[in-house]
Amino acid sequence: GALAEATRAPLHLDWLEESAYFNDSLLWDSRPAYQGFYNTAGEDWSNPNGKGFTATVDAITTWVLAKALVTGAPEDEERLLAVADNIIDYLYESMFLPQVQFGFAEGYNSNWGLNAGSQGGSTGHVIKTAWCLARAYMIEPKHEYLVAAQYMIDDMMYNGGYDYNNGGLYANYNWGTGIVEQTKNHWMLEQGITGGLINYFLATDPVDRELNLGMADQCLGFYMEHFIDEEYGECYMATNALGGVTNADKSDAFKGGYHNIELSYLTYVYGKLFVHDEPLPLYYRFEESAEERQFKMTPLAIVGDILAISEVELNGEAYANYDGDSRVLTIPAGVGGIFKVTYFLDGELVSAEELESRPSVQVFPNPAREYFFLADIPDGATVSFFNMEGRMVKAYQGVLSGQPLSIADLPKGMYVVNVRAGGEVQQQKLIRQ
Repeated sequence: GALAEATRAPLHLDWLEESAYFNDSLLWDSRPAYQGFYNTAGEDWSNPNGKGFTATVDAITTWVLAKALVTGAPEDEERLLAVADNIIDYLYESMFLPQVQFGFAEGYNSNWGLNAGSQGGSTGHVIKTAWCLARAYMIEPKHEYLVAAQYMIDDMMYNGGYDYNNGGLYANYNWGTGIVEQTKNHWMLEQGITGGLINYFLATDPVDRELNLGMADQCLGFYMEHFIDEEYGECYMATNALGGVTNADKSDAFKGGYHNIELSYLTYVYGKLFVHDEPLPLYYRFEESAEERQFKMTPLAIVGDILAISEVELNGEAYANYDGDSRVLTIPAGVGGIFKVTYFLDGELVSAEELESRPSVQVFPNPAREYFFLADIPDGATVSFFNMEGRMVKAYQGVLSGQPLSIADLPKGMYVVNVRAGGEVQQQKLIRQ
């Protein structure tokens, strides 16, 4: 998918089309109540069965999103959104099941029934899912995609999935017991970086933005300090919580050929556009051809006219044969070389209507001494308090709007108040005087 999107080479496009055919026709469950990609099938494609994280989320990262961007076909965009809706309906919803103590459940049967016999999960999978929901939002801005993405990040960051002492996401967990393995893994840190940067850009609440960018920044800092092999190059596989290397392996099909390239590219792209709001220069090599060619330049998952081209160079000289607003590069027959294409963000992705539609919990008085109140919250909300190290220090169940809540037993300082009701999560900062 990535090669097809980047090169538009016939070989890669043919492979994408053929692979998509097998997935769409032989591994897609079209039953209305159970639609989604199966996990596995027999050698002859018989007996497709199982559903879950890998078949759903990795479908977006490996080919469903790329195919929707390359073809622009309505049916490919519909498939992308159907997979994103699977994330909402099953992975996200599992986070509210009483038997799921942390994260989400990853394994399901063919009818999306929970597989209670497999309780393993990873923080990287949860943050990766938040990243994919954000990418789907940039194609179709459904409010529930951002709500679920932020909730997933909050769960990891506030409930024990993050190392506030040394920085970075922890590794694996058991969703049934809530126990988190306090080790570090290269690709889970990667998800903290990419998922944090894109959700920083899309978030509108200052608390969420600070949290998401902080996760990305500290995951990248830990990765650069403890995972990069300064002597032989590349990165290690795993470390302990402090950064001591526990697995020095350098590469496998997933690590060298997938995660490291993805991390380097997206950190650069997201950092330029989403964090620093700077022009993004990218370089492309196009060989000469006997025919004129046109390329829709789409360096990241985005539709509409928010991303534009400001200038193009060919072999170091100004090049004028392009449409900046539509991002279409035209290359006449017999022309080739190194093209420098510079992109910039031209507008806001989150609409004013979207901002106005979002609920906002009110905290008063703020600062507070012994008691405070919440206004405009649904009845029966769960209210949790987190200190600035991300640890939950107090919680109330069944809270009503206007109900006095005591904080007399909390030390003075700043806290994040997390209000959850009906699948929605709202946050505000509170100062205890």
